[in-house]
Amino acid sequence: MKEYGVTVITSTIHAFLYVFLAASVAVLIIPWVFTDNSFSAGLLGMFASSHADLPKAWASPLTRMLGFGGSTLSIFPIFLGVYILLKLCSNYANGIVFSESNAGYYRKLGTVFFFSALFLQPLSHVFFSLASSLNNPPGQRYISISFTMENITSIFLAMVLMLIGRVMQGGQKMAEEQALTV
Repeated sequence: MKEYGVTVITSTIHAFLYVFLAASVAVLIIPWVFTDNSFSAGLLGMFASSHADLPKAWASPLTRMLGFGGSTLSIFPIFLGVYILLKLCSNYANGIVFSESNAGYYRKLGTVFFFSALFLQPLSHVFFSLASSLNNPPGQRYISISFTMENITSIFLAMVLMLIGRVMQGGQKMAEEQALTV
């Protein structure tokens, strides 16, 4: 396995995923703590793209907490997915490819993204809409929930990951049985 450079590739992916986690935490926290600069406004536009043209007076502690909650809900599955990918890469680096644990990691990854697309992404949109309109005068406040083609695509890809996990599990069991056959 090592002669194909799998160790080098997985080590590189490991390093990238750790840097990605650190950058994601910064991108998650900065816009909701420091709301008065253009960098934060750009990051807010990334998380709450439909609510990016917010007035300066909107940033009360409650709206910041709602926005932070929405950001946390939308990025939590990514953190969990990166954690699972780190474990998967660790197994690959150790030469463990077709195993019960790897099949389980694929199923877990699929499950995380399935529930994210079905529940967490629409719920985070609710938090963003509340954060952006809570300080508006009565009659101009709104709650918005959305379920878009991105959610459907994520659900489809999540099911593909779960299917890959099932196929890997079946392949691993067949290989085990074949190894025990005399």
